Amino acid sequence: MSDDLRRAAVKSELEPTASMAVERDAINFDFRAVTLPLILITRPDLLKEYLDGGKEKDDCGIPKALKDPTKWKTLRRLFDPCMLAEALYLFELPQTQKCAQHFLTVFQTVVHLDDYDFDGCPNPDIVKAIVEHSRQQTVELDPAGVADTAGHEHFRSKEE
Repeated sequence: MSDDLRRAAVKSELEPTASMAVERDAINFDFRAVTLPLILITRPDLLKEYLDGGKEKDDCGIPKALKDPTKWKTLRRLFDPCMLAEALYLFELPQTQKCAQHFLTVFQTVVHLDDYDFDGCPNPDIVKAIVEHSRQQTVELDPAGVADTAGHEHFRSKEE
């Protein structure tokens, strides 16, 4: 394991609580371990909330956000603050943030590919919307590659 991924040896104030007890399935895997990175990587706003909220630390290196309910407001509704505090140092690593940015692009691309129907695209609703939008044009378009310098208004006003 990389030295960056090892936590410094300090006495942790993080103690398991009743709310941390999670029922696990037969493979004994806590799916929050996958959910946390997935959410933080696919939601840059939550990653920012996480990193900004965890900037201040006590003398032992524990994020003050752990005990401050004004920090990690959205994330507290999804994860136990102890889990957030324990994993914070991993998301503070520059290589994790660089990887998160790249994975966000990959994730968004996969979502778009999944939404795109290669057999039926563009779907009839999109085609209908394009036709409706085109109906608003009031002047003939210039030939391809020729710019209109007259400054014509190409759309009807809502009053027409």
